[in-house]
Amino acid sequence: MAQNFTTWCEVEKNPLETSYHDQRWAMPITDKQELFALLMLECQQAGLSWAVVLKKEQALAQAFLAWDPQALAQMSDAYIEELKDNPEIIRHTGKIIAMRSNAQAFLRLEQQGIDFSHWLWSHDLDAQTLSKQLKKWGFKFVGPTTAQAYLEAVGKINPHHPQCPCYARVEQAQQPVKAKYQA
Repeated sequence: MAQNFTTWCEVEKNPLETSYHDQRWAMPITDKQELFALLMLECQQAGLSWAVVLKKEQALAQAFLAWDPQALAQMSDAYIEELKDNPEIIRHTGKIIAMRSNAQAFLRLEQQGIDFSHWLWSHDLDAQTLSKQLKKWGFKFVGPTTAQAYLEAVGKINPHHPQCPCYARVEQAQQPVKAKYQA
């Protein structure tokens, strides 16, 4: 990129990061399973670079049962202990345990009749507000930095610089989603 701006759009990245930036970052996601999966990945990132998470993404998905909230909510303590020894994933004990408790929180929302996708897209959210609400619902590892990264990742906001080739594509993809949920 030859533009005169310095954002993550411009920073030299490894091939995984480049692919994520160009194909996935900020493209609107409305599927509740995909939203949950990406929230869990963002929780894994806390304190780490996104490159680490991307490198381990497939192993994380496999270890955490394809991010199926029903299966995650029922992870046994023995399985959690096994995961702590898995070198392919991020072996932070708190984050591993949080995957189970976050799945339980997500399922409680559904039991209360809250459609997470509809809630997320129909509210005007900033990182602080999202973080506070997720914590209120019982989610872990969802501080404001994680919440900001999540809002960017799921396309709720467009973090691409206006001169980035991806910016216009994301803006266009956001229009029908925003129109659907904010009507």
